[in-house]
Amino acid sequence: MNRADDLYATAKTVLPGGVCATARYHAALKRPFFISRGDGAYIYDLEGREYVDMCLSHGASLLGHNHPQIKEAIIQALDMGIICAYETPYHTELAQRLSEII
Repeated sequence: MNRADDLYATAKTVLPGGVCATARYHAALKRPFFISRGDGAYIYDLEGREYVDMCLSHGASLLGHNHPQIKEAIIQALDMGIICAYETPYHTELAQRLSEII
């Protein structure tokens, strides 16, 4: 067994079917395709092998993994206190930008 097989065996003891979502079970591998990290257009498996990410988190990572401007925006949001139920100046700024584009 390799690290991915070991991880899947453990995951099956705590997650239904060993995955957080059924779409993550890879029928050809007979387990999920586990990755350790992403950087740019690439993802890396548990052994560090590099792959071009053709999934892109189903669109959530269109600009790639670990994009510096997105990372900076996330850090800024965390520093602000993750304000979810209130308006911020950024709502208006985003609406203005979208209005200009559209």
